[in-house]
Amino acid sequence: MLMHGVPWQWAIGVGFIYTIVSGLLLIISSLLGLYGCLPFIAIFLLLISLALIVMLIPLFMNLSRSYFSFLYGYLLIHVLMTVLTCALYYRDAGIIDMDGKMIRGFWDCFYFSLNTWSTLGVSDFRVHPALRLFSSCEALIGLISFALAIALLWLWCTENMLPKEQALFDGNRRHRKSLTVHRMRIRTITGKDKELGNEWVDPPKPGESYRWDDLKEEWIVITNPAEVNKDDLIIEKERKPNHKNE
Repeated sequence: MLMHGVPWQWAIGVGFIYTIVSGLLLIISSLLGLYGCLPFIAIFLLLISLALIVMLIPLFMNLSRSYFSFLYGYLLIHVLMTVLTCALYYRDAGIIDMDGKMIRGFWDCFYFSLNTWSTLGVSDFRVHPALRLFSSCEALIGLISFALAIALLWLWCTENMLPKEQALFDGNRRHRKSLTVHRMRIRTITGKDKELGNEWVDPPKPGESYRWDDLKEEWIVITNPAEVNKDDLIIEKERKPNHKNE
């Protein structure tokens, strides 16, 4: 949304509405499960709620990386509510144990619902024939939720990893103190700045220079020398002295 020129105030408003609607859908589906009615309406509401979370991830992450904790926590809440809602339906219809007996204990149904959501497929219970399609939809929700959780975890890892040149043991020692500025900042998933010490800097590529942008508070590659002001902070490779001219 932000990439299409929409003001950030609108983006926050839309994100707030999506969050409220997704939460309401979770509450309604759990109430339907409590009364044991309209199971396929409930599973549809859970799918819509999950789709809203999918739309919330790029929306909030484009606003600030500090929303990572909120998004991951909200996804976990959706997982818990999905397993709980489906467990209520299994309790109402009953599940079948290995001896063919009908079981309606809540914790047994919760255990079966968790196995179904995780797509494990191994359990000492079987679903009631009337809820076979319902349990397949729960497994689909679990599959999508797993993908979202892994994607968010990988995003957190990649945004907290330093470039190879700045790693403690992989850094190229030839670039130590070879630039006029000896500290660069890496913006982490939490929105905070990580200082890399007073000796290391990610070296410019051959022929590249950087200038410090006070507005964006980051280093910008210089593509047009005319854009550089007299007072701009510049980093570039130090030129080796020409001994022939000395």
